[in-house]
Order: sequence, then structure tokens, then C-alpha cells
Amino acid sequence: MRRPLATAGLLVVPAAVLTASVAAHPEPAPAPPAGPAAAEHAPRPGDLERGAAFGVSLPVVVGYDPAADVLVTQPQAGTELAGLDAHTGAQRWRRALEAGGALGTVLWAQSDLGGGSVLVNTFHKGTKAGELTALSTRSGEVRWRMPLSTRTTAMAAGPAVLVAEPAQAASPMRWAADTSEKPAPRAGRPDRMVFGPRAAPPRAQPGRARLGAGDDGAEAAARTTPTPGTINALAAGNGGRLWSAELPEGCDLRAAAGDGRTVAMRLACADGDRLELREARGGKLRAGAALDPEADDGGLGLLVRDGATLVRGTRTFSVFGPDGKRLVERSGDGCAEFCDLAVEGGVAVVAQSGGATDHTDGALEAFALADGEQRWRAELTVRALVRAGGRLYAVGPAPAPVPFMVVSGVSEDGPSASYATAVPATATAQPGSALLVRDGGELAWYRIRPVDRPAGYLGGAAQRPDPCQVLPPADLRERFAGQPVTAQREGDATCTLSSPRTTLRVDVLWAGTDEAQAIQRYHMMGNTGAKRYGTVVVALTARKSSSMRP
Repeated sequence: MRRPLATAGLLVVPAAVLTASVAAHPEPAPAPPAGPAAAEHAPRPGDLERGAAFGVSLPVVVGYDPAADVLVTQPQAGTELAGLDAHTGAQRWRRALEAGGALGTVLWAQSDLGGGSVLVNTFHKGTKAGELTALSTRSGEVRWRMPLSTRTTAMAAGPAVLVAEPAQAASPMRWAADTSEKPAPRAGRPDRMVFGPRAAPPRAQPGRARLGAGDDGAEAAARTTPTPGTINALAAGNGGRLWSAELPEGCDLRAAAGDGRTVAMRLACADGDRLELREARGGKLRAGAALDPEADDGGLGLLVRDGATLVRGTRTFSVFGPDGKRLVERSGDGCAEFCDLAVEGGVAVVAQSGGATDHTDGALEAFALADGEQRWRAELTVRALVRAGGRLYAVGPAPAPVPFMVVSGVSEDGPSASYATAVPATATAQPGSALLVRDGGELAWYRIRPVDRPAGYLGGAAQRPDPCQVLPPADLRERFAGQPVTAQREGDATCTLSSPRTTLRVDVLWAGTDEAQAIQRYHMMGNTGAKRYGTVVVALTARKSSSMRP
């Protein structure tokens, strides 16, 4: 039996959150037939088509290996890993990361599992030794390992891993030999131990893999620690060296990211922070730039997609083109929670989600690759930029109070109007050429398919209906018992209707051109406060007027 979406080039990136985002390169799905609405200057919006869905006991998605068709997940505490069949959720393997005196945590920021390995930092309490361990996504067994000294930094950079060690003991990150049971903090994670929570080691459980042999019982390959004063790029799959470069004197590797084409490295140096952009395959230095160490999001804010690089501060960001040229240096603005990046035609598109509690400062912006000029800006809250069927889409929650996710097509010239899908806006989407969406305790795959509809509001209405004029006169008379009513508009979607006795808040949730579709949306909301008037669905909240309260 064919699995849903099995050939769609599915990919999961466990966080459009910038500090854990890495680009990847799945095989794109065949492009849908082009039509008049798919013209370059009028990108089509998209709908989300549901595929396989299943519940998971370990809720944090580490990443997806398309070759093995395996999702790797772990609990919030990070004490174990599990490999799941990506379309049924069936467990293929499970491994404790705290057992036998060894503590481990998934290598920070590794989300590209296309190399077939999930990387783990391991710390042995007895010997105080550290080790980088590559576990097979297919079986959970050890594929290769590398000893780590107290000053070795290992960071994921797309399908590669960067391992660096300063040439001198005294470095800007103040590394020191570790003589306690606590491992030293890693660069870029000053408030968090590398090797995870210090819970008591769990008892051995049947079916759980153990640290030791490699795939099929073979001895795991042993890799040597890099020479001090160098940065080494290793293939995540087998640990083989891709390239080696000199680590500037007095510098540490603070953060890294990559996409198979470009590797970006943030170096913390005695004379200030700097950025190096290198070719992913051969390590050739493409560009370098000085960075402000104060305008830094804990050393974590790097993202590389389509060869372009975004460097994020707490409320700042900079964009570098595929050629390494700095295009944008923005202060007083930035990615409050989620951030994403894509190159489309002649522009770099930056998506900013807005804050965790206030999404109104979200934006989608495009900057020309030629000179960094802002080409356009749209006030959209975007959680992920997704490339599917040869097209780029922006996915995020609809403007409040609409309770659905929306999908907009994105071209070099700007975004299309948004299409409200059937996916709840509260669901968490993780991007790739398809989306893995968490809705409650369930994970579900969704693929984007382009849609044809007239330009308009959500369901295709020619314009957003006036929330103060939605209720018919007969309904108003019944609800307000003939009392005089005043209307106060609050934005485009909300109106408060008031009488001496009653106050009624009206929120427009959906407006379309098809009554059958409006009925479907009305039932989908499952909200007793929702009501449908023809092709418009609203939420009604009634209360006594303040003048009636004791």
C-alpha cells in the first residue's frame, strides 16, 4: 500500500525557531501544471493537504531522515531518543542517553538528518571524558565516534558537523579543564550544560539500544580529535573529513549553520566577533565580516538557506547574499520568536514571526541580492517559508481572530493574498518541502498544493465584510429587545454592539463565496459562540452592559 506523501520529498526542520534552523535539500515534488494564475507577478496561494498522522509519546522532533523514512524524537527532558516510522509512528528503535555513567544530548542545532546520523555529545562521569557519537537514524546504533577534549567545540552545520579546538588554553570563551562531574558549558550556550539534565540513570529497558557497536554489530569507526588551532568539517554520515581550515589565533567557534552549499561560522575572538562564510564542500573562504558581540542572541542566531545567511541579534538582523556580500544590517527590528530565510529570484526573503504573545509585529520582507535595497514588505506573521512544487510559500497564523493557518504564495515581486486552510492556527508547523504539524498530541504531514480562487478575504469574498453590518436586522432586534444600539469598530474584523442592557462583540472568522464551504468552516470550529450568516462565519460574545452591573 502506498504511504501518504511518501514521494513528496518530506522534510522536518525542528524549529523554524532561528536558533535551531538548518536548511536542507530534499528532492522537490513535480511542479503542478502552470496556469494563468501562476504568472510570475501573481503567485498563487496554497492549501494544506493532510497526509499521514499519528500520536507520539516523545514529543520533541529532532529531525527527519528521508532516506530511512525515520523521524527522530525525544522527550522535553532530552534523556532518550527514539526512531519512528515517519508515516505510521511505529517505533523502530529507542535509546537511553543517560545510562551506565554516560550522559548525552543531541548535538545542538542538528536538524538535517539526511546523512543518516543523529549526533550526540556524550560525557562519561567516571573518566570525565567527552565524546562525539553518531547514531544511525535507521537503528540507533553507533556509526562513528570522536573523543572531545575540554576545549573542543562541535556544532552542526547542515549535513556536516564542525569540530574546532583553539591552539591555546586561554581563549575568549574561557574554557578550562573540568575536574568536577559537571561538564564545561559550550560556546553559545552559557546557561545550559551540553550533556543534558542530570537525572538518575534509568534502568535498562528491553528493546533499547546501548552505546557500543555500530550498525549490524560492526565496530563503530573511531575518528581522531582535530589538531589544535583548526576547524574541521566532517560528514555527519561517516565522520569523514570534508575540509580543514586554520582557526584564527585567539578565536573560538561560537555558532555554526549550513545548507550543503554554504557554511557560516560565528567566531568569538579576543578583538571581537567575526563571521566567516565558506563553501560547504571544499571549505574555501567566500567572505568575512566583523560582528557586534553586543548585538547577539547568545551566539546562537545563524541561519543559512539557499546559500544566503542571516545573522540574528536580540532585536537585530543582518543578511548576507550567496556571494557573501552584506545586503542588510537592521537594528531595532528582528525576529522576536521565529525567523526564516529563502532566496527567490533576485531577492532574499526574510520572515519574522513576531513575539510569542504579540504576533502583530510579524513581517515578510524582500531585499535585492544586487544591492540590498528593500524591494517589498508585507505585514504577515510567518512561521515558515516552504518550497513545494517549485514554488515558495509563507505559512503562518491568520490575522486575529481567524482561527486557522494561512498560506501565501511568494514570488520575487511579493506575496499573494492569503488562503485560510483547515489547520488550526494554534498548531505548530515545522517546515520542509512538506510540513509536519503538531496539533495537540498528534503529528500530521501536510503538503502544500496551489489553489485557484478570486482575490479577496480568506474564503474568496470580494472584500472583508463589515463586522458592524454582519448581523441581520431581525437578529439585532431579537438580541437587543428593541433597545437602541451603538456600534464601535475595533479593527477590520471586530465590532462591539452596545445597548443599555447588553453588549455584543462580533468577530468575523471567515468570509467566502460558497455557502457550503462556509457551513463546513462553521462546523469545523466547534465553538458554541460561532454563528453563520450566509457565507460569513462570526464569533459572538455577549455580556451585560456595564451600566447593568451592580
